[in-house]
Amino acid sequence: MSLPLEVLDHIFSFLQSDPVTLKACMECHPMLSQLAELHLYAHITLYDNDSVDEKGLGTTEFSKLLSDKSYIVNFVHTLEIILHKKHKKGFMDKISTILQSLLRLEEITLAQRCACRQRAWAYLPKKFHRVFMDCLHLPSMKELCIRNFDFPLSSLNGCNTIENLTLCGWVQDKTDSLNNIHCLALHSLTIQNCDASSVRALMPWMQIRSLRSLAYKPCYNNFNLRLFSELIGSCSNSLTSLYIDFGYRCTFHLP
Repeated sequence: MSLPLEVLDHIFSFLQSDPVTLKACMECHPMLSQLAELHLYAHITLYDNDSVDEKGLGTTEFSKLLSDKSYIVNFVHTLEIILHKKHKKGFMDKISTILQSLLRLEEITLAQRCACRQRAWAYLPKKFHRVFMDCLHLPSMKELCIRNFDFPLSSLNGCNTIENLTLCGWVQDKTDSLNNIHCLALHSLTIQNCDASSVRALMPWMQIRSLRSLAYKPCYNNFNLRLFSELIGSCSNSLTSLYIDFGYRCTFHLP
């Protein structure tokens, strides 16, 4: 190969969303095979049923792959966990077992497929709670995304390497206290489709966080000017970047 490995590796980084091309590269040359494999498994999606992603991998398939090629755990940097209202028996245990082996994660997403019928965090298995929180405390962890879960943000206390937090359809657990959450590295927050009471619950915490970046998308394209003003006021002294997505159709509610 005439190109330096660093250049080839950089090129392959743009193909992580194209598993067909990466698999084709793996069959062309031994050197390409090693590099392509690094990027083919950089992002993994796990499900609580028989679903598979565009690579043809699901929870069962990835578990079998690890039993044959255990070294692949070192390639996984981004993980998405997609859960449904009712999970298939045995799959949460498989997900927990896989999570325990992924020690180089940089980004993790916990998502629920159906936003209208949320499954509470408290009803997920205790083993999953434990290994998920272990992942958040990994030295490599930088980003966390919560979609349509009442994830207790107080659990982030001590997760000092997380820099970016995304809350989409997040609902505050009324028993969860946000007063004493210490995330030393956190500087970027994205809020999407969260109801007004949950957004307001975040504001006192945001005031002491010294956030540098805030992205905000109103709940279901319903823009509340008073809520928005309160939100900006809670972190205006530290912000250097602000992004607002009003949606395709937006209704303004003036005070």
